[in-house]
Amino acid sequence: MGALLIHLPPPSVHAVYRVLYRLVMQEDLNLTQPIWEVCHGGMLGLKYLVAVRTDLLMRDNELLDGVVRAVMKGLGDQDDDVRAVSAATLIPIAAEFISLRPNAVDGLINVVWECLSHLKDDLSASTGSVMDLLAKLCSFPQVLEAMRVKASTDPS
Repeated sequence: MGALLIHLPPPSVHAVYRVLYRLVMQEDLNLTQPIWEVCHGGMLGLKYLVAVRTDLLMRDNELLDGVVRAVMKGLGDQDDDVRAVSAATLIPIAAEFISLRPNAVDGLINVVWECLSHLKDDLSASTGSVMDLLAKLCSFPQVLEAMRVKASTDPS
């Protein structure tokens, strides 16, 4: 996927993104229960899109916002594999996310902590990826400040 996406023109990358986004969100499929394997496949595709087409993400607000929505949904998913890929998707663009979407930082922190609090054990597939994302986020002063403010109002 990554080898292909790097050579596609922007309109084709956007078309691929729309398909991957639909796979992750599954909003228009009239399902009673989301299919985790479909979501996982879509997140894997988004992970490669983010890794090789950062140039488009930084120029296109709709694309960046869609990736962030998909990652947030994936981090809240019940499936461990989906959470792992979702966390890994955001790591390469964490700096850009922090600078371009400062108002979304608090929501992301909440989702990451929630994700960590629901781990069944330390050896689950998502533990490493979620911890890597948390470590990356904690390297930014804005995130540490948001966490400090949150901790002062909510000790839990």
